[in-house]
Amino acid sequence: MSALQWLIYRCNEMDITEQLNWLGDAIKPYQAQKEYAQQNVQLTALRRGLALSILFNVILLAVVSFTIGGG
Repeated sequence: MSALQWLIYRCNEMDITEQLNWLGDAIKPYQAQKEYAQQNVQLTALRRGLALSILFNVILLAVVSFTIGGG
């Protein structure tokens, strides 16, 4: 019996609630990967924002220092 035949046979034995529970358990790892990828994208955006903020503050500090120093 092939894997597909076994799956069809097994699904025919289950009622709809069992099928939905089985399907839900089967997709949990993919949902976890999707959530991890979304968090990774959010962290990347936060890091980029932090880097730009630091760069802006350094430039602003240089301008203020130059202005005050008269240089």
